[in-house]
Amino acid sequence: MVKNVNLLGLPPENLALLEQRAQLHRRFSSIEFKVLECSAEKLVVRVVQGKSHAENYFDQPRLVEIVRETFGDLGAWKTILARPIPYQRPGPDVVTPEWIQNRMKERGVKVKDLADALGVDANTISAYKNGVKPLSGVVRAMFYFYFNPTKK
Repeated sequence: MVKNVNLLGLPPENLALLEQRAQLHRRFSSIEFKVLECSAEKLVVRVVQGKSHAENYFDQPRLVEIVRETFGDLGAWKTILARPIPYQRPGPDVVTPEWIQNRMKERGVKVKDLADALGVDANTISAYKNGVKPLSGVVRAMFYFYFNPTKK
């Protein structure tokens, strides 16, 4: 679904084609479009990429191309401008068992120290550290913010 699609003033067949293209981008790359401005002179579209399960991530120039490919042949705009917002991985995504082991070694933190500080059983901490137990998003965040506290 393209937000503010009504601003385009496209005939029904072009709207259907645009929606089909937008659905494919959303399904396979977690890309969404929003029409910000539309006139005979120019079309301005914000394109945002979210977290993709397929790990299909694009940089700003490619997102601009995608807007032009998606909208370009559907209207008679002289200029198509894109306002790309690429996906940025959250900090906790870097956390792996190896990352935990390295941080513990660098800071001289023992499993018991982590267990006491985090309120998690030492056996569970050990299982995360050794890759025996999978790291959920919440667990990654827990380790990330323990080892990278925000400065005030």
